[in-house]
Amino acid sequence: MKNQLRMYLVEAREKLGYSQYRVALNANMTHQHYNMIENGKVNKNVSFRALVSIGAALKIPFNELIELEFNYQKVSGGLEAE
Repeated sequence: MKNQLRMYLVEAREKLGYSQYRVALNANMTHQHYNMIENGKVNKNVSFRALVSIGAALKIPFNELIELEFNYQKVSGGLEAE
């Protein structure tokens, strides 16, 4: 299963016509860090702060990002299944 959060970020960024650099600048993080998040190279978890910042930069409701990241963590083994 592809990482839904990261694919969603790419789609949202492209829909707005933003570069990774612009999203990173608007999210107050380095371009390298955003690139690693979008490409799934960040160790399984994306920080709460990063999700809030990226959501604001891409005009994505925060609850959508949380749901996608939660589902990814559950599938990837990052969270214990109930």
